[in-house]
Amino acid sequence: MKKRWRFYADRLFSWLLYFFMFTLNLTYRRRELHKERLHKTEVSGKMPAFIYVFWHETTIPYVLTQSSPRLAGLYAYSFLGKQIGYLCDRLLKIEPVWGSQKKGGKAAREGLLLKLKEGCSVALGIDGSKGPRRKAKPGAVSLAKHSGCSIVPCYGFSDRSWR
Repeated sequence: MKKRWRFYADRLFSWLLYFFMFTLNLTYRRRELHKERLHKTEVSGKMPAFIYVFWHETTIPYVLTQSSPRLAGLYAYSFLGKQIGYLCDRLLKIEPVWGSQKKGGKAAREGLLLKLKEGCSVALGIDGSKGPRRKAKPGAVSLAKHSGCSIVPCYGFSDRSWR
């Protein structure tokens, strides 16, 4: 009984998070810089796979403004990571790859490499959830080295926000 209650509580939390993000998305104005550079890399009418990287603190703006036709994201095994992973998979159609620095890192790396080889772009917070804040980890560079895909830095910000 307790597991079933937890399952429904998790899903309810995901839907509430989705409603919050959807409402927040209505307030965003977007501007994409240098998007034409991505289209210059098209081969035979098909977009190649990219590695989109962003600071962990800009995850929500990035997720809400992503426009890649097929995208996979790296999610941690934590409670919030699972909720965001479920939300992105079911509602935003961002395929999840599970793992973190301490738990399942090698499997996550292999999963991301497999997605890139399938032609699916991947997105990950380059500074990791544990931090230190705004200090890049070597994971994205390692993925680019082994897959041959380009790294595309992304950043979302608000000129008027709560602090």
